Amino acid sequence: METRYIALSYVWGNTETLQTIKSNLMHLKKPRSIHANLGSLKIGNTIKDALRLVSLLGERYLWVDCLCIVQDDLDTKQVYLNAMGSIYANAYFTIVAADGHNADHGLRGLGQGSRDRAIRLHLAARNPTWPDLGSWGEMVEEFNKRKLTFDKDVIDAFAGITSAFNNHFSGGILWGIPEIFFDHCMVWKPKDVLRRRRAYNHALSEDTLPSWSWVAWEGDVVPVGAPLILVDHPKLDAQSINIQPLAQWYKSKEPMSPLHPVENIGLSLQLNLNKSQSEQLSTGWTQGQYSDGTYYYTHETVPTVRFRYPIPLANENASALQQFNENGRYLHFKSQRARLSLGRELTDDLFNLTNCAGCLVDSEGNWAGTIRINASRFDSLPKGQSCELIALSLATAVNSGDYLGILDEWKLPERPRDTELYQFYYVMWIEWERGIAYRKAVGTVYKPVWENQVREDLDVILG
Repeated sequence: METRYIALSYVWGNTETLQTIKSNLMHLKKPRSIHANLGSLKIGNTIKDALRLVSLLGERYLWVDCLCIVQDDLDTKQVYLNAMGSIYANAYFTIVAADGHNADHGLRGLGQGSRDRAIRLHLAARNPTWPDLGSWGEMVEEFNKRKLTFDKDVIDAFAGITSAFNNHFSGGILWGIPEIFFDHCMVWKPKDVLRRRRAYNHALSEDTLPSWSWVAWEGDVVPVGAPLILVDHPKLDAQSINIQPLAQWYKSKEPMSPLHPVENIGLSLQLNLNKSQSEQLSTGWTQGQYSDGTYYYTHETVPTVRFRYPIPLANENASALQQFNENGRYLHFKSQRARLSLGRELTDDLFNLTNCAGCLVDSEGNWAGTIRINASRFDSLPKGQSCELIALSLATAVNSGDYLGILDEWKLPERPRDTELYQFYYVMWIEWERGIAYRKAVGTVYKPVWENQVREDLDVILG
């Protein structure tokens, strides 16, 4: 019989708190070594409150990283970091300290005061056994708004979440982006003015966090820039964006290192939707049909979920192999480049975004698309500034749909609405340094306008 335990999820911050290290390990293993000295030990209030809560609930065991991982045993520590997703997933439930920026904040409602605030408890059920981009996006949004003590810790700090999801996303996670849906997630965008995280390699005189991933930027982001709905009837959804990939992505550790393909197979699965026949389905999959003739698919492991097409589900043997992939810092791909200019700023009266969205215009000043820049004021950039843009993917939305808050141009009078479909390119504004391109912003350009520009083919190394 497995031992039942409760896990604690919280932010360390700058607070000094007791940690298990090699020198005190044997002492802390003794019964009541913490409880008997709780008043004198430097233990963060969040951890103290969690210990108290566990006791009040009649439970015996609390798992908390600073005490359950030997912090100066680097080999063992890495093993635990890679397994943190499983640790949280197998807990009876997880206490999520959603408030506060350090371990001294405490759990409001358990202390002597602050009775007006409830404790936020997530009774964490088992993680879904399929690649749920919605849940993934929510976890990234919550994580990325937290301030880390050291920028370089972003990889380790996110390792627990990544470990929990790795075996759900075929191909694993590349710098915080699931490879299986790479094109949908590469067009992530800011909701706030982001701060560039600096994990600097002095030997190489460069940052080690890639500009193209959200992990390099602290703040509020939309992790899945192009929404992808995997379940339920397609007609129930008016916000999904269909993407046609333009690039074959490759990754490398260094600019001239050997290349390895990014396994973004999710789109090929979607494109093969109409070809899926019940006799060709993989083991465990069953094809069903709605009354209007539209097919759906169910899997024996999650029989209540109706998928739009068969997708790879959890692989129990993958978690040990598909850890957070830090070896693909550089992306290699072929693209087309064109130049457009910054036009007028877009006002935001509905979503209260603190960063700026603006229009892109062609050489004659005609509307071309929109772009979300990382600045609090649009006029902080020179009016009419030329933007070097590369195409990432061709996308299609439905003009009768509701993409407000998803596509910045959706309510603009300039946006064409005379056809059933609205087609556009996702583009990235880039800048160059020593032959390597870096992300400045991501936007959209109306398909006929982009194809009317002077374009040139380009081999890109994106860092």
